[in-house]
Amino acid sequence: MRGLNEDELLDFVALTEGLPLDLRFIEYTPFDGNKWNFKKMVSYKKMLETVRQQWPELEKLPEEESRTAKVFKNPGFQGQISFIMSMSEHFCGTCNRL
Repeated sequence: MRGLNEDELLDFVALTEGLPLDLRFIEYTPFDGNKWNFKKMVSYKKMLETVRQQWPELEKLPEEESRTAKVFKNPGFQGQISFIMSMSEHFCGTCNRL
């Protein structure tokens, strides 16, 4: 969320260098009671841009039609990162999860 934790993004991505993690970043999404405000949302594209400034060699992994996230990996890193674009790029039409 903008103004709350977007400054932690790169620290989390750095964890994937030495740990076999699958980190998922989820866009801030409106739910009852969370006081959602569009201005607080950090979009997938903005997060990806921030990560690529630090790690320009970040590679996008192939995606399946029903995938709910876009997955990326830094060469030589043990883990990977993915983004769930609940607001900026809706995936509901292809999701096969219950």
